[in-house]
Amino acid sequence: MTETTARVRHSRVEPVPFGPGWLLWDLAGDHRGNLVFLAPTLMQAMHPVIGDALARMPVALTDPFGRRERSVDSIHLWVYGGPEALVEARRLAELHKPVKGRDTDGRDVSALNPEVWAWVPLSSYTAFLTQCRVFGEPLDEAGKERLYEEIKNLARILGVRERHIPATTADYWAYYDTMVSTRLTNHPFVHQVLARGLRLPPPPFLPRALAPAWKAVWPTLGRFATWLTYGTFPPEIREILGLQWTERDERRFLRVGQLIRHTARLTPERLRYPRTVRLARDLARNPGPKREQALTKRIATLHDRNTKSL
Repeated sequence: MTETTARVRHSRVEPVPFGPGWLLWDLAGDHRGNLVFLAPTLMQAMHPVIGDALARMPVALTDPFGRRERSVDSIHLWVYGGPEALVEARRLAELHKPVKGRDTDGRDVSALNPEVWAWVPLSSYTAFLTQCRVFGEPLDEAGKERLYEEIKNLARILGVRERHIPATTADYWAYYDTMVSTRLTNHPFVHQVLARGLRLPPPPFLPRALAPAWKAVWPTLGRFATWLTYGTFPPEIREILGLQWTERDERRFLRVGQLIRHTARLTPERLRYPRTVRLARDLARNPGPKREQALTKRIATLHDRNTKSL
C-alpha cells in the first residue's frame, strides 16, 4: 500500500444517522435481536481486557436486568436516535474513560484502547448475520456486504477511527480470524454470565405475586435460553469456550430458528418492535409534531436512566 493510498483509506469518514432503507433499521430493534444479543456481548468479554474490566465491575451479575436494559437502550439510540446517537456515543466514551482491564501480560489497558473499543461494534457483525440466517431472512452476498458497510457506520458513530475499521468484508474476516486466534480467551467471566442466566432472580418489573411462578418455570426456560445462546455463537467461539455442541444440537437449533422465522412473518410489525423503535419508525413514515414530540420524550427517558450507569 502506498502512502497516498493509506492516507485515503484512513481519512476520516463522518458517520450518518440510520433511517429507513438501512438493514439495521429493520434488524437492530426487532425482538428477534434478543435471541442473538448475548453472543457479541460475551465475545467482547472474551477479549482479556474487556473480560477483566467486567469482572472488576460485575454489573451483569449483580443487576442483570438493569444491565441488559441499559445496553438495549444504547443500541436503540445508536440506530433510532438520529443525532442523539452521537450524544449517546460520547456519553459511553466518557463513562468508560476510567475503566481499565488487564491484558494477558497483566498490564492495565484502557477500555478506550483502539483495539478494545473497535471490537465492541465490530463483533456485532457475526451476530446480525446469525439473526438473518437463522431467525430472519438470510442475506445474499450483496446483502452481507451492505450489512458490513452499516456496521462500519455504527463503528464510526461510536468514535472508532477509520484505521481500526477493516475496509472490506475480506479485511473483516482476516481481522476476525486474528482476533479469534490471537486475542480471544476462554475468559471465566463469560462462564459466570452463562451460569447466572441459569438462575436469574425474578425481574424487578414482575409483580411479587408472580415470583413463585418465575422460580418454578425459569430453571427450564433458563436451560433453553442458555442452549439457544450456545447456538448463536460461531463454532470457533464455542471451541474456545469449551462448549459442547453436537450435530443434533445444530439441527434442533435451525428448526427452532425456522419456527421463529415463520412466526415473525405472520406477526404484525407493532408486535415485533419495542416502544422506542416503533416511535422512530412511525415518525419516519409519517412525520408530524406529535410523533416527533413522543420520540423526543422517549429518547430523553433513555438518556436519563443511562446517564451514570454501565
